[in-house]
Amino acid sequence: MLVENGEYRVALDDPYRAEDGNPWKELLHVMDSLTDGIFLLDQAKRVVGVNRTAQKMLGWTEEEWQQGFDFCRQACDGVVSEYNDEGLSNCANCRIFQENCPYVEMVLRKKNGERLAVTASSTVMEAKQDQPVCTVMAIRDISKQKRRAKEHLSQRLSNKLMQALEDERKRISKELHDGIGQSLFGIQMTLNLLKDRFEQLGLEEYYRNLYDMTTQTLEDVRHICTELRPSILDDLGLVPAIRSYVKRMQSSVPFEVTFKYNANVRLDPHMETALFRIFQEALSNAVKYSEAEQFTVDLSCGENGVALTIEDDGKGFLPEEIGENGCGLGLLGMKERVAQLNGCIDIDSEIGRGTRIHVALPERGLRQ
Repeated sequence: MLVENGEYRVALDDPYRAEDGNPWKELLHVMDSLTDGIFLLDQAKRVVGVNRTAQKMLGWTEEEWQQGFDFCRQACDGVVSEYNDEGLSNCANCRIFQENCPYVEMVLRKKNGERLAVTASSTVMEAKQDQPVCTVMAIRDISKQKRRAKEHLSQRLSNKLMQALEDERKRISKELHDGIGQSLFGIQMTLNLLKDRFEQLGLEEYYRNLYDMTTQTLEDVRHICTELRPSILDDLGLVPAIRSYVKRMQSSVPFEVTFKYNANVRLDPHMETALFRIFQEALSNAVKYSEAEQFTVDLSCGENGVALTIEDDGKGFLPEEIGENGCGLGLLGMKERVAQLNGCIDIDSEIGRGTRIHVALPERGLRQ
């Protein structure tokens, strides 16, 4: 069989010659109405027929397919196996040309060079009086499903990493508090017992310096423990944790901090952790960059879920620049935490007009 000017021509010695020159004309006409891509391949694995869906999926025109197009060499990047998501490097294990092949996953190469993930199945059509033997291959685009699966896997890994990070923070915080913190507290108590002895030896100044250093170190350890994982968050919940954090930080931040809430209820632990970390990051960013005079935190719990709104009257920034050159990683972390809880976050800021962060989380996070 020969192809000339995009039309089939039957050689003189071809036993399957057809009067109209195309033995698959009727079959091709039926295939054009299908939503799956369909290929007809001869025994040399050359494309001898293709429907419109397949043309659209891979980008080649019908004329290009019919110019002796070798499917395996020009369009196939490999059959995907459970051991190799990127496709096989050779055709040794390819099952697509076996008789009545079930669905397999393949990676095809589009005309523009892009790769396309598909499922493919095939069946062999036996030779008829006016039709030579051929393989009918059906392909279905699964690139969206593959992309969603990768996104889901990435989200699961991100969730695991964040949970591991919180667990490690909690462990280190507890070790510092129960270990170094208690040791420093013991030293402080011992110094109190030895105060009179220091005075008798005329070492009051040394005593005071040593006591002050111990007190400051103990305070530093407590501060680190709180930054890592405030125990009050686990023991009493989100509202007491934010309230305690605001009270402790008020004297060291350059603006007035106001915390408002409508109900002191316990939430799902993951939700409490996420909201506290978002508040903590927003406060840290405001201290570093905002030059604000007012910083307001509003927590609202209701039947429809939980809303956290954080506002400042600082100099603001451009949200579209988040993530550029490593900037705004903390804000990206906020978005990731909210996404893990199927919530939504809106970061609204303009130069000279302050910043507003609004987080809404669904009601299923509420602990009954």
